[in-house]
Amino acid sequence: MKLLTMLSEFGKKLKPFFNLKIENFEDVLSLILGAGVFALVIFQAAYMDMTYDEAYTYMNTGRIQDVWKIYQFRIANTHVLNSLLMTITTLFFPYNDFAIRLPAVLLAGFYISTAISLSKKFQNRLIFLGMLLLFYYFTTYLSMARGYGMSAAFLLAAIFVYKNKSQFKEWYLWLANLFLLAMYANYVAIPIILVMSTYTVSYTHLRAHETGRNL
Repeated sequence: MKLLTMLSEFGKKLKPFFNLKIENFEDVLSLILGAGVFALVIFQAAYMDMTYDEAYTYMNTGRIQDVWKIYQFRIANTHVLNSLLMTITTLFFPYNDFAIRLPAVLLAGFYISTAISLSKKFQNRLIFLGMLLLFYYFTTYLSMARGYGMSAAFLLAAIFVYKNKSQFKEWYLWLANLFLLAMYANYVAIPIILVMSTYTVSYTHLRAHETGRNL
């Protein structure tokens, strides 16, 4: 019972990322675009041929008996979070292509929902949303059992949190956790995380200094 309560509370904290309410025609178009992209992701995940990298990851670090190998950091092909989640989704469906790709698909849904929610903060929201969603190679990576799409989802969520700090209690901890997840999804995110962290800290200190000076 306590676990269900904790999950319910955590679900409420995630609610800002799923601001899919329909209030105007742009909301309708945004949902249609998001649903179309997500349908494409699911279709590709179900029918696209398995790539060498995906197969190598699954066979070496994506099975429950081999997951410990992710900590050997032997190859750049090891995307830690992807491998960890893959062991869960393939536990009862081993060697199933869609089960192998399911973690990426779920994070793709989170990315699309966050993109729609974030776009509501911009005047030309449909253009902004299109820039976030309508890239062929990116939608392909969202469908594949790799860490690139996962990392992008967490980085976009971090930007969303920063743009909506009032909706998140201890928003800086949210940023830290999202940056950590993005890094473990794919280490290529580290330079982006460093830039975003530097900007956030610098801007926060500058605003605090200006506020103190005005007082």
